[in-house]
Amino acid sequence: MSPNPSPQAAPPPARWLVVAAVLAATVVEDLPSSILTVALPDVMRDFSASVAQVEWVVSGRTLTLAALTPLAGWLSVRWERRRLLLGAILLMGMTSLAAALAPGLPWLVLARVLEAVATCVITPACMVMLASAFAPHERPRVMGTWLFASTAVRLAAPLLGGVLTQWASWRAIFLVMAGLCLLTWAAGLRAFPASPPAADQDRALDPWGFLGLASGLGASLLAARGWPGSASGEARLVALAVALAGGALFALRARRPDAVLDVGLLRHRNLALALLMAPFRGFVLMGSVFLLSLHLPESLGLTPPEVALVLMPATLVAAAVTPGVGWLVGRWGARWPAALGGVLVALSLAGLARAVPSGPVEVALLQALRGAGVALLSTPPYVAVINALPAAQAGAGASWHGLAYGLGSTTGVAGCAALLAWLEPTLGRAAAFQGALRFTALIALLGLIPALLLDDPQTRGVHPA
Repeated sequence: MSPNPSPQAAPPPARWLVVAAVLAATVVEDLPSSILTVALPDVMRDFSASVAQVEWVVSGRTLTLAALTPLAGWLSVRWERRRLLLGAILLMGMTSLAAALAPGLPWLVLARVLEAVATCVITPACMVMLASAFAPHERPRVMGTWLFASTAVRLAAPLLGGVLTQWASWRAIFLVMAGLCLLTWAAGLRAFPASPPAADQDRALDPWGFLGLASGLGASLLAARGWPGSASGEARLVALAVALAGGALFALRARRPDAVLDVGLLRHRNLALALLMAPFRGFVLMGSVFLLSLHLPESLGLTPPEVALVLMPATLVAAAVTPGVGWLVGRWGARWPAALGGVLVALSLAGLARAVPSGPVEVALLQALRGAGVALLSTPPYVAVINALPAAQAGAGASWHGLAYGLGSTTGVAGCAALLAWLEPTLGRAAAFQGALRFTALIALLGLIPALLLDDPQTRGVHPA
């Protein structure tokens, strides 16, 4: 008997309408993460804010996502997915409009926090929609298409934000997002299918376990990154104490039947391995971008637009390769594409540690190699998650994966910053950056261990009788 029976597939035209609507939802979910970055100086000027104050526009959203991600999987099972997804998109549109009309910085921060509340449920709900519409052997190709859309949005978002800011104002960014949300909501109203009741939809939520996990995650981010605008050691110690207490509370209540995250799902081998891969991937991808964004202007004397052009080959190649990776995983399984991706990322980072002083052309070529590695490394874990579980539990699996990846991403930025601070006094700034890049390459190689243990037949959608 298959551990993950194929759902009753929708008629082909209907399910590809679902894919189109899910891709539209992915666009409105991914845009807020990077579209505002280039407009922060204008926000500071309009509100006469300091760097420390405007940082809350980004940090408030990040902390909210980290704290509420565990709740998203529970909601995707407990609530009817069509209503949940449509409600989240509508809330994003309303918060985008509120951000565009914000009379002061606190109101803008509040709008971004509420926007994160909507964002955190979109990915789990989308994964459940796709898992329910397609049989396991079809999902690798669909996931490749979905991740391609996500990559393309992240490529275009800063450029779109810059054009809107220069043409009108930073407020135009949020007005455009509100319009996109309205169009996506209308498309989803027609295309998103109603979901049947889940077997465990009546499972309650343990409020104390959720409080422990949410406070532990939020406080751990503050302990690692510091309070926005504050380098106080005492504040970090308080945050660390809260993080440890929250983690202990979550661990004590993790085996309750109403736990916020179902630890029983970890018995699925491919899900557990994908969760082990996620922190390595998050550490390497976010840590390396952080290092290169700081190092390239200093080592090569590049302006910010020139830095963006040098880094762009990674995203362009990743966007071009990702759809083919979905086909490759469907044909050959996830193990070897993920392993090859890890090797390519490690080689590119080791090469960048040596090549940065050589010039922007060599850096751009190595960035293209890194982009191919990122594409090969990113699709297999999502396929492993979605094919390891019954379709109704795909959202819960996505929450576990998002939690693991988010922790790795945060640790990557904080860890690379700490490593730079430790190496620079003895090696100098340039050598410290090179050492940190080599360290991220080593982390990428360590991530090969769980990748090589993936069950390839299951990731292809083939289950033993």
